Amino acid sequence: MIMDLMHFQGSVERDIHVFRDGVRIESVETALRQVARDLSYQFTVLRGDRMANEAEVLRELAQAFGLPHRGDAGYNRSWDGAADCITSMRWSHRSQSPSESQRGHVVLFREPAHLIAADALSFATLLDLLGTRAESPEGREVPFHVAVGPMSFRHEFFATLLKVERHFCHDCQLVDRAEEDE
Repeated sequence: MIMDLMHFQGSVERDIHVFRDGVRIESVETALRQVARDLSYQFTVLRGDRMANEAEVLRELAQAFGLPHRGDAGYNRSWDGAADCITSMRWSHRSQSPSESQRGHVVLFREPAHLIAADALSFATLLDLLGTRAESPEGREVPFHVAVGPMSFRHEFFATLLKVERHFCHDCQLVDRAEEDE
């Protein structure tokens, strides 16, 4: 995975960055926190070890992003409600001002293997939701980068079968493959 600050500036067509087995997750988290801080983006962690089904995924999303619970723009514990909140960016994180949360986001989805093994459909739906373009209330595109891992090649192949690899950053995949060839 590419950890360069420039790689995370702005929006990109494929904004899910996969990191492989064997990479220390603590190192990835530290680097991503620094990238988010340097870019004044919101940093959020989703923990796959807390997710085994759709209800747990939706609960983790609500807690991690501070999604509103009621009202017209509220999150109603469904995929559609979560998608509406995340893609519209009409909410702000508990610890961030609305303007900061609308500059951009870096999300770390740790330990996805737990969800892949327990509920592959929820894994695919979550990646599809996170890979969907987000816009601010003003209508401009908001950078929303998601780092997922550690993932094995088997998990990536499975993501291909589930048709969610279209969100995977091509540059990160090329770097990982080049490092393995060395």
